[in-house]
Amino acid sequence: MRKFAFAALASMTVATPALADEGSWTGLYGGVTAGYNVSKSDSAATVGGTWTTEPAAKQALVTSNLSARQQTKGGDIGINVGYLYQTGALVLGVEGEAVALGGKAINATGTIAYTATENYKFTNTIDPKTMIALKARLGAAVGPDTLLYINAGWAWVSANQSATVTGALGLLANGNYMKEGATSRTRNGFLIGGGVEQRIAENFSLRLQYEYTDQGDITYNTVALPNSLANMAGYTETINQNLRVHLIRVGANYHF
Repeated sequence: MRKFAFAALASMTVATPALADEGSWTGLYGGVTAGYNVSKSDSAATVGGTWTTEPAAKQALVTSNLSARQQTKGGDIGINVGYLYQTGALVLGVEGEAVALGGKAINATGTIAYTATENYKFTNTIDPKTMIALKARLGAAVGPDTLLYINAGWAWVSANQSATVTGALGLLANGNYMKEGATSRTRNGFLIGGGVEQRIAENFSLRLQYEYTDQGDITYNTVALPNSLANMAGYTETINQNLRVHLIRVGANYHF
């Protein structure tokens, strides 16, 4: 799906519609963007099943450490295509974009002892991959060559997220209780942003923009890993996790 979306947007940018009116933002445009993104994700773990028969302190140890506040930072690159219509100083438009996101975060606690013979390790991972967005643009032309704008729309973000717990129980070696919850899916949520675009030649413009998207929450459960030796099938862990992405980018557009 992501390859199709990138190909579709790219093919639209090389189309040959009518030229935009001279001195106006009206017309079809396409371009590229590059910048920096920060993805944030908070997860909250709950336990169930046989865990509820364990001491409250042990339950709290697992839920607090299987939960995490994570942040990734990385570069990104994308393509966009859109159409603007100007009437007076008012500029209206629509835009679609596809962005490859960089950045990956792995949080690992190391060994946490519950008793002298029982300890746990926890790991949380977040790895955003791509974003596809459709948005409306509302702008104001400042003179013939400067456009101030805001935008709002909907975004789809593909990301890998996971949480693992490994426990050593009694006198057995570390790793006899191994559970992992993982999800790799495309999520969707609202997107807002804004920026400034400056025409530098008859058909070329540069822009600087900020965008934010909230992808909401997902819930997933852990499952026993193949090398887990403990017979603890009745113990369950559930992860509820959100995802928010901030993007600051520069772009170059060609106006047809």
